[in-house]
Amino acid sequence: MKNKMKNKMKKMIAMFMMFAMILGLNTVAFAAEGTNTVHVNTGAYDVSNVTFNAYRVFDVTKSGANYGYVMTAKFVEFFNNNSCTTDDAAYKYVDKNQGTIADNLKKYITDNGIQADVSVKAAEGRTTFSNLADGYYIIVPSGDTFSPNLVTVAETETKTVNLKGKEPTAEKKVENQDWASAQVGKKVTFKVTSQVPDMTGKSEYHFKLKDKLSKGLTMTAADFVSVTIGNETLGKDKYEVKLTSNNQDGTTELEVTIKEFINYSEKAGENIVFEYQAEVNKDAVTVDKATNTAQVGFGNKSDELTFSKPDTVKVYTHTLTITKVDGKDQTPLAGAEFELYEGTSVQEGKIIKLVDEGKGVYHVPDTTELTTTTTVVSPTTGIITIKGLKEGTYTLKETKAPDGYNKGKDTEITITAESNDGGETVTVTGNTITVENNSGLQLPSTGGMGTIIFVAAGVCVVGFLIFTSRKTKRTK
Repeated sequence: MKNKMKNKMKKMIAMFMMFAMILGLNTVAFAAEGTNTVHVNTGAYDVSNVTFNAYRVFDVTKSGANYGYVMTAKFVEFFNNNSCTTDDAAYKYVDKNQGTIADNLKKYITDNGIQADVSVKAAEGRTTFSNLADGYYIIVPSGDTFSPNLVTVAETETKTVNLKGKEPTAEKKVENQDWASAQVGKKVTFKVTSQVPDMTGKSEYHFKLKDKLSKGLTMTAADFVSVTIGNETLGKDKYEVKLTSNNQDGTTELEVTIKEFINYSEKAGENIVFEYQAEVNKDAVTVDKATNTAQVGFGNKSDELTFSKPDTVKVYTHTLTITKVDGKDQTPLAGAEFELYEGTSVQEGKIIKLVDEGKGVYHVPDTTELTTTTTVVSPTTGIITIKGLKEGTYTLKETKAPDGYNKGKDTEITITAESNDGGETVTVTGNTITVENNSGLQLPSTGGMGTIIFVAAGVCVVGFLIFTSRKTKRTK
């Protein structure tokens, strides 16, 4: 009986303890919850792998427009380490060090393994913290790409902060790639993407693009296409385009200044996209590439801008080498004439105009070169060099063979360019070919009129021999 009572009591105690634990857990969860909301605008930033962690630095009370601040247990040591032993001193320390306090708090959190009060997986466009308790929070994005934000909420407030990158960056693309192949005389399209910085509390702010085009690229004011902020394409009166040529090294500097940039503060985090074109000119064939380096400048004063790390893209042209040789002994042949067509056939392709540099060397002309030819001729070395081509498929047509030789067939050429390091090094294949010529009688095609003639002639010869043979026998 006693054992039964003991067991019953044990069960009752266990159940009581379980309920107590549940109640305790619920009480903690309830205490951590509140009625406040914080939105984090992520703009056009890529936040697919980011988590936002909210840490309550101060408990906050509000009376009218006034706030009262009390250090939370997690951050007492942080403030004590900075000689702040009272709540008032701690708050004044934060207020005095607005420029650095967020980074200092983040370092303390990381170094001491402080647990977040609330964590939320970042969402595209906007991330929301709901049911936050009254408090002064630091919101720390995971990783090192973005900076932390500070925000205070109390008494069912809803506040919005803008995600801040470390600083605006410049990402440059050519034809939507890190590098591209292009033909001399053709235009290529460049895009530079940056971000609207957080301008909270600023009354003045400036932003500009600075781009340096190499000697192998030609740009005019008409080649500048557009500036877009978020989903808004700016009118031409909203920005200023300036081009400056350097006569010493042949480079061109492009500057685009966005007017009254402070007016776009509500678009913090949104992309800024500059789009423009440039022609690949004859100077690009000298080193087979043209470079284009862009960066953005930003700051409170127009004459004291901070510039981002430059981003460079490369535009490559390619060289085709044709070697003309004797089909038997591979000796060089001079005097062969060719035409080069874009595409897989002469009939469907477009003939390529070229500038003759002499000694078998040619290049594709830019728009300033008017003296051109469509015929290339093999020199005594047998080697023809054609510079300034893009990757792609071409057809080489032999229009005249060297004396004593038969013309060769049309040759299809495919130039391929590949890179595994964003265009720093490019491997080109298919740009070296050998074309053979054979000497001697060229027989007509099977089934043609020539064949009929040869057959007829053969029949006549055979008939003549038979006739002669019979006549000889009769004579005998």
